[in-house]
Amino acid sequence: MINESGFKKYLDVEKNAAVATTKAYLADIKEFEAFLSDNGKWLAVAESSDVKDFLFRLKNERRSGSTINRKMVS
Repeated sequence: MINESGFKKYLDVEKNAAVATTKAYLADIKEFEAFLSDNGKWLAVAESSDVKDFLFRLKNERRSGSTINRKMVS
């Protein structure tokens, strides 16, 4: 599970991210965590193939390119 307070602090302090951006990034990471969990995996041991599978699923769900890009950045 992500250290949400640590990631939020990083976004707020180091990146000076807008409140909406921080919320979106945290939601993106939680969605990826749920995807991993559904596949019997954890964020701490996720591999590049897991990220590719997640992005492929988003594309199949017809998510917009900007949404997929933001999730990659998150």
